[in-house]
Amino acid sequence: MVRGRRSSETTLVSRRYTNLLHHWRCSAATRPPRRREVPDPCVGGQEQLLQVRPGHPLQPSPLLDGKEHGCLYPPLGHDLGSLGNGTFEKLAEPRFRILHWPSLAHDPPFVNVTSVTVPRSGGRVGGLTTENTFRTPAWNELRKLDVAGRLSAIQNPDTRARLVGEVKAGGVRRIEAMKNWFYMGNDPRPCYTQDLSQNLVALGEAAGEHPVEVWLRISDETDGKALFHMRGFNFDLDALAKLLCTEWVIPGLGDAGAHVSQVIDSGWTTFLLSHWHRDNGLYSLPEAVHRISAVPADVLGLDDRGTLGVGKRADINVFDIDRLQERMPETVHDFPFGAPRFIQRAVGYHATVCNGTVVLRDDELTGEYGGRVLRNCREQVSALD
Repeated sequence: MVRGRRSSETTLVSRRYTNLLHHWRCSAATRPPRRREVPDPCVGGQEQLLQVRPGHPLQPSPLLDGKEHGCLYPPLGHDLGSLGNGTFEKLAEPRFRILHWPSLAHDPPFVNVTSVTVPRSGGRVGGLTTENTFRTPAWNELRKLDVAGRLSAIQNPDTRARLVGEVKAGGVRRIEAMKNWFYMGNDPRPCYTQDLSQNLVALGEAAGEHPVEVWLRISDETDGKALFHMRGFNFDLDALAKLLCTEWVIPGLGDAGAHVSQVIDSGWTTFLLSHWHRDNGLYSLPEAVHRISAVPADVLGLDDRGTLGVGKRADINVFDIDRLQERMPETVHDFPFGAPRFIQRAVGYHATVCNGTVVLRDDELTGEYGGRVLRNCREQVSALD
């Protein structure tokens, strides 16, 4: 996916575990990357960012050749595990600095660092229509039923008491986990912007209920359609806004299709345009479009796309910014053996053109495709034989 076309070093940092995704060196004859200013407390000069996972020891990335090392270094005595699962916005705080050993000499010496973060809270989606519920015997039995059967089961007083009792037996640990759970609302547009004080625990305290009782009550009241967002990273949207305003961070996401029945963050581009531009004014419209098109193309060295120009890929979106919205995630069973996955639609798109082919018109897929399947060259040779 990433091509090493740049001189010196280029480091791309993921939005979740602050992992080093790619690190490569090319000849000085190729064009250098676009030099960007990076906030001094986070990175500077020739400093390198190495692989760091919450709760794990700091160590050099195996992708480096051993000649240059660096690491994300929290303040002395700070427990790295308290960063949580992917709270990448911590990098914006001055107390987290990148230390380094001398890097190889380059002329000119510099490192181009680009960070990627999903532009809203990300994490699992749960509800009666999903497989993402509690892991206890009664809940495991519930998941074996179809959606209608699950709804009927939670309306049975005895079954409901078992479901509640097993979660309550989890004690404080269960309650702490549910502080990261948020009801996504009953409107066509999912709500990803609740204040941290609107989690299921807070809703339960206001209603005099345990959070699992809130979960079951809302699920019952919505005929089983309610969805709950289990935030796993980017919990605080105010902190995220500060991060998104830096020049060294681009909005994006890249799980490459992992967790398709647990996580659905593919609507992040629509969220960025509707929330961060139209609703909040964090970006102007040109800046929002630039950050999700030209900037990532430049970072990846894709000179044939990202902007409109003669001879470039005809990749175009035509949308109505006033109507643009995500829709609630849906579960479909179109994988082999009926396996489930999430999909998420949007409204406000008049047309999506990929490589000159209209692949979406008036919010609906046309069935046309503007690309081709990339296959292993060895498989192609075997087919020819």
